[in-house]
Amino acid sequence: MKKKSYILISKKNEKFRLIDQQKKDGKTSNTTIKDKRIDAINRLFLEDEISEVVARERLKKVRESIYTRRGENLPPGNTDNLAVLKKFWNSYRKKPKNRRMKDPDASYAKFRRAIEALEEVNITTATEEQIQEKLDKKYSGPNHNKIGTALRAILKFLERTDVELWVESAKSKKEIEFLTKDQVHELAEAVDDQNLKLFILAAFYTGMRTGELMYLPPKFVEKDIVLVKKQKKRDGSIDETKTKLERTAFIIPGGYKYVKAWAESNKKLPVKQNNLSHLIRRLSRKYVGESISTHGLRHSTAVYLVSQGAPIELVAQSLGNSAATCEAYYSGYQLTHLGINTLKKFVN
Repeated sequence: MKKKSYILISKKNEKFRLIDQQKKDGKTSNTTIKDKRIDAINRLFLEDEISEVVARERLKKVRESIYTRRGENLPPGNTDNLAVLKKFWNSYRKKPKNRRMKDPDASYAKFRRAIEALEEVNITTATEEQIQEKLDKKYSGPNHNKIGTALRAILKFLERTDVELWVESAKSKKEIEFLTKDQVHELAEAVDDQNLKLFILAAFYTGMRTGELMYLPPKFVEKDIVLVKKQKKRDGSIDETKTKLERTAFIIPGGYKYVKAWAESNKKLPVKQNNLSHLIRRLSRKYVGESISTHGLRHSTAVYLVSQGAPIELVAQSLGNSAATCEAYYSGYQLTHLGINTLKKFVN
């Protein structure tokens, strides 16, 4: 059987990779390609100098140059799929409801991941079984729903009525990333930058969103609670909270001094706000062996509270989420006690 070779673009732990996939006699082997250009692209992406869309476009050029150096052509299926993606995206952006999307880069990246999941399979000619097999092999859980739904949209654009993909329910149990209280402190202790240390601890002890913490003035911090009224957006503007509602966030006992110190600081961090998650993920992986984002700190708060017996309704109110959302994420923790005034009684 003739040996087949494909170079795939992959993203893991906020870093891009080019995977050299070799197929022969029904067996598949994957090798990560080492190239200084890939390292340079990752560095620019992590430093927030380029978006994910730009990073992928540059990786595409690196991939093409590797094929050229080998004297090989880019697999036809890949070329065709990327051409389809380009046409689909141009049409998708023109729809009235999509013209003002908040994060077009993230939206495009989702469809790009959907196309890349097919690897050598051509979306214009592949059977339902071939596309379903690729989707099931690459993704599961919430990501299966997300990428499967994106593939459905592209297939609808192509008028492929012969393909009906099955995707996992979006209501399946959520997979979350979180740290224990001890791990949060271990991470904070390992960080050199004082403001970043305070941010990590304030995020854990309050469960507040990044934008809410970036805005937080000292006058809104009380002994047991924080008044959450506004958020600072990535562009520096001040706006309403994500839910457009003010709320009271509970401070886990022992956290007041960190939250107050953060509120009184100048809030200058080593990286821009929209690249903070990349930094937290890299540091958490390095110092505590777990990869979490800034949102993972928020999950850590919730998991700690519910594991201590806090009612899910009150945890939801403190986080600024609906009880249903919290149930989807933290349903493994049964909650029994009632009353916000009792939170301190159950949380150490």
